[in-house]
Amino acid sequence: MNRTAVVSLAAAAVLGTTGGITLAVSTVGSGDEDPPAGRSSEPGSTPTDDDPSAKGSTDLVPLYYADGAIHDGARNAAVPAQVASGTISSLAEVDGGWLVVNVDSDTSGDPIFTGTFVPESGEAWRIGEWRGHPDISAERDRVVFGNGVSWRVATFADRTTEPLDVIDGPGEEPPFVDVVNSLPGVAIGAGGLVTGWTAGDSSRLVETEQDGWTHQDWGPRGVDVPLTSPDGSQAVAAYRNADYAPETPVGDCLTGGASDDAGSWWKECEVGPASLEPWSPSGKRLLLTGTTGDGPGPSWVRVVDPATGEKESEFDPTGLLAGATWADDTTVFTLTLDDRTLAATIKRCDTRAERCEDVKRVPDTAVLGTRG
Repeated sequence: MNRTAVVSLAAAAVLGTTGGITLAVSTVGSGDEDPPAGRSSEPGSTPTDDDPSAKGSTDLVPLYYADGAIHDGARNAAVPAQVASGTISSLAEVDGGWLVVNVDSDTSGDPIFTGTFVPESGEAWRIGEWRGHPDISAERDRVVFGNGVSWRVATFADRTTEPLDVIDGPGEEPPFVDVVNSLPGVAIGAGGLVTGWTAGDSSRLVETEQDGWTHQDWGPRGVDVPLTSPDGSQAVAAYRNADYAPETPVGDCLTGGASDDAGSWWKECEVGPASLEPWSPSGKRLLLTGTTGDGPGPSWVRVVDPATGEKESEFDPTGLLAGATWADDTTVFTLTLDDRTLAATIKRCDTRAERCEDVKRVPDTAVLGTRG
């Protein structure tokens, strides 16, 4: 059997250029082989969650996208054709449905993202475009995003978006807070909206509390816009590894800790967050993985204390890691590719025993989703 396996990199970076990866996995067969278990040979069919390829006795079920549909246990929904035809970079459970994000590139080659809300029933809603990562509220009812010029918040229930004032408000902002200095990405902090800005030869993070229009300058960190925990008390941010030339973004570094004590953040290189939502449900654990320049990364996954960066456990689901996300406070789902065939498999990993088991073989294009 001749088999051509194509791996399309959907988002080479969650933070910076290499802080975690999400892959769209496409496997093209020669046409003379049987379809994978759980998949009909009929065009346009989608696997069911009770097919023979689904294993395991736990009540925990993975959230993932495959074959044009979102699979979330008993809840499944088709995505719009224009979304499925593009490259999907991330999937997240939100209030009333799911947030699906496509990635493309602009004329300069920089990534640009398009968010679509897919409800459990009814028509999907195209939210808009953004640059860098967005952030979902702790209640999972809103998402904040920015396009490099302005920032907005979208509410899923009523399908509305409203502008977020970061500059030119009623108060006085730091002098470097100017649209020409904005960094891609936005985060929700404990006290407001966290944005990043170039300032001289470095970068600074600012948390804007909108009601009173106050700005908390987190200092000259030289980092990208961080990811923040659901309650905003913790943050992690990527920065360039000084051991590599600026034009060779391999093995970026990660720093993190308490949001209100950025001066004491821990640092470690060649690691990155395993997803856009790397905190465990309790917020007491952070999920990291190794970083690479492009393509699938090393498969080891590490659980650390978000306050100190100290390792709690580490496990290897084997193969090429294409995604990892929390199921509960001690269980992680991973999406891995076989090194030889690039077949995709979802695995359930016990972080305490540091052991993984196969849950489901996923056909064609697959993206592992996150939950609140």
